[in-house]
Amino acid sequence: MLVSVEQSRAVSYIGHATIVAVPGSGKTRTLIAKAVAMVKAGYTQIGIVSFTNASAKELRQRLHAELTETVADRVVTVATFHSMMLNHIRGHVSGMGLVSPQFETTHMLSVLKKHGLKSADLDDFSQYLNAESSERLETDRFFEPWSDYLNELLQNQQITLSNVIEFGLQMIVAGKLPPLPFTDIFVDEFQDTDEPQLKLLLAHAMMNINIIAVGDDDQAIYKFRGGLGVRAFWTLMDNVKGQEFVLSTNYRSHSEITDFANAIIQSNKQRIAKTLHSAKGPGGVVSLTRYATPYDEAESVCASVKRVFDDEDGDIFIIARSNAALDIYREMLTVPYDDLAAKNREPYESQIAKSGLRALVDRDINQLCITLSVFMSTDLASRVSKAALSKAQFSGQGLQHVQSLRQVVRSLANSQAEAAIEQYMSYVTPHLMDMANDPKRDQEGVVKARGFTQRTLARTEEILLKLRGSVKQRLDVLARKKEEANTSRLKLVTMHGSKGLEAETVFAVGISHGKVPSAMAVKEARGMGAKYHQQLLEEERRLLFVTVTRAMKALHVSAFAGTAHRPSANGYSNLIPLQYIEDLPSIHRLTD
Repeated sequence: MLVSVEQSRAVSYIGHATIVAVPGSGKTRTLIAKAVAMVKAGYTQIGIVSFTNASAKELRQRLHAELTETVADRVVTVATFHSMMLNHIRGHVSGMGLVSPQFETTHMLSVLKKHGLKSADLDDFSQYLNAESSERLETDRFFEPWSDYLNELLQNQQITLSNVIEFGLQMIVAGKLPPLPFTDIFVDEFQDTDEPQLKLLLAHAMMNINIIAVGDDDQAIYKFRGGLGVRAFWTLMDNVKGQEFVLSTNYRSHSEITDFANAIIQSNKQRIAKTLHSAKGPGGVVSLTRYATPYDEAESVCASVKRVFDDEDGDIFIIARSNAALDIYREMLTVPYDDLAAKNREPYESQIAKSGLRALVDRDINQLCITLSVFMSTDLASRVSKAALSKAQFSGQGLQHVQSLRQVVRSLANSQAEAAIEQYMSYVTPHLMDMANDPKRDQEGVVKARGFTQRTLARTEEILLKLRGSVKQRLDVLARKKEEANTSRLKLVTMHGSKGLEAETVFAVGISHGKVPSAMAVKEARGMGAKYHQQLLEEERRLLFVTVTRAMKALHVSAFAGTAHRPSANGYSNLIPLQYIEDLPSIHRLTD
């Protein structure tokens, strides 16, 4: 496997190592080449961990191409952190299984309700679960719910995606579980490791297992999920004293784009010092354009996209800070596109409905209780769940719930899948709609929320009824979430979702003052102190860095000067270096 001189130094080194790879520098190629070289040298116990099933699948396929499937699968294990640890636990402790994401969501909502919090707090509570230990204080509004949630998991011996690493690490440290069966562990996208994952790696390093960390601290954009970023690299370097390698040659983008990326990221102070060097050299395009309004921006960008789509080959991205910011492009585009930004955004109402149906299929009293406790008291949910899945007599409060659920259970027992689905959805829909009756909402807000819930659940029922097989088989199909094949050269992507992708032409839209970063986020960070404000700016700068380095040949950055409610004299995000705002030509006509 051919590698550059820069890459070969990392490939040939044996022992603890950090490989810091700038965007487009062949990070994955180097990782695979190093693993292949080790296999050919006689290594037979190599583990490679990644953060998503998609990236693990890609790594596995590339190993198969270099070593053959038989050899690769025999000596190299490729998996996500969570699946690798879960399989390790299952291999040594019987009866341990992973709670589904739907049950996890339902359980979190149940705990929030018990503490008087609303479903609107779900996203914030989920982020709180992923926060570092040092960031949780007993005075936090989520501290008691978080403590209850973890205690319930432990009492029920449940493993979830949020605790499987900590659970496994505790067992390894206590001697109840052996270490992972590897001599060397590669970690792809190392900057995204969180505190429990890093502790797991350090524990294995203490057991004379080599850790090879591969990633880029400048592409650390998942702090909200607990990603440690540059701190992960610094902590590993301080504790294992490995060799550091920097891959600084970018093979993706022309120098105009890498120069712009360098100018953005070099303002960050918390980073490993490095500079991108373009192997392609000059020949690219970078433009900045300011518009009066978001509508003007979208109209012009959509026209430019159509010209590029019709006249040139290669992929095209429209990248925005959020999914909502892409709505106007969904309305105005006149060429076909793949909407990568809108995928995998399942409403929690749908997750609750499916988790309850799954509990009835599995006859799981505990999970059914958790689901029902989202919209009734925990005590009542417990009694209803036990009665619904038994033939014992039941009377008093909750009788109608029991009767409805028993009807579903009978249909399941008689293999009447469609009837069971319809009966269950008819039962659960009004209760989930009632959750929208939040006193903090005005009447119009309640009506909209109830309507959204009803449409969401109707869509879930429609999908389940269109599938074939038993209810269990239908739920399994939905759980697999097979990705649809991308068919269009044009893709809509969020800034976070663009990581790992590349396109000939990139339109980075809405890179505006008060939007990147958002004015509200800046206000909140400043209120917490200068340290937090600086952290926010560096995080957003890394996000912008990731966005612009997706472009191979042409990068078009645009902003709008303001809105009718809040005009701005500048328009551009203050994360863009001033010299680029002053000096770069525009390919569009300015409208302000």
